[in-house]
Amino acid sequence: MRTQSRCVVLAVVAIAVVLAFGATTARAQNKCLAGKTKCVNKKMVALLKCHNKAEKKGLAVDPCVQKAIDKFDGGTKGIAYSCFGKIEAKNDGPCLTFGDLTAEEAKVDAFVLDVVQELDPGYPEPILNACSAGKKKCVLKKAAGKLKCHEKCHRDPGKGLRKNNSRFSPRQGLGWIV
Repeated sequence: MRTQSRCVVLAVVAIAVVLAFGATTARAQNKCLAGKTKCVNKKMVALLKCHNKAEKKGLAVDPCVQKAIDKFDGGTKGIAYSCFGKIEAKNDGPCLTFGDLTAEEAKVDAFVLDVVQELDPGYPEPILNACSAGKKKCVLKKAAGKLKCHEKCHRDPGKGLRKNNSRFSPRQGLGWIV
C-alpha cells in the first residue's frame, strides 16, 4: 500500500513538472511566420540599402525604393505575387494570420523612416554624408541580424538572439548601437 501511494505521488509530481516546465519551454515551429519574418527583413534591408546608396552618391532614393516595395507587395501583379501572398497560399506552418501584408509593410516603412530621419534630419533632401551612410549601414546590419535570429527561432525554437547582440556590443568596440 505504501509503495503504491508513493508511486502515485511520484507520478503526480512528474506530470506536474512536465506540465509546468515542459509546456512553457516547448514552442512549435512555424514555417509561415518564419517566412513572413524573412520577407519583412528583405524589405527593411532593401530600403536601408537604397537610402545608404543614395546618400553615398547624393542621388534621389525613389527608383530604388519603388523596386523594393514592388518586390515586397507584388507590385503591378498584385498581392498574390507578393512575398506574403505566396507564403499564405502555401499555408505551410500553418499561418496564424492572413492578410497582414499592409500592416507589416507599414511597420517596416515606419522603422526605416525613423532611422533615416534620426540620422538625416534634412531628409528627404539628398545629401552626401559618408558618416550618416555608415551609421545607416550599421543599423541595417543590427536590425537584419535580429530579424534573421527571429526567423531562425520560428523555424527552430530554442535559438536566441545572444550571438547577434554580442556582435554589436559597445564593450567589444564592434558597434555603436546597443
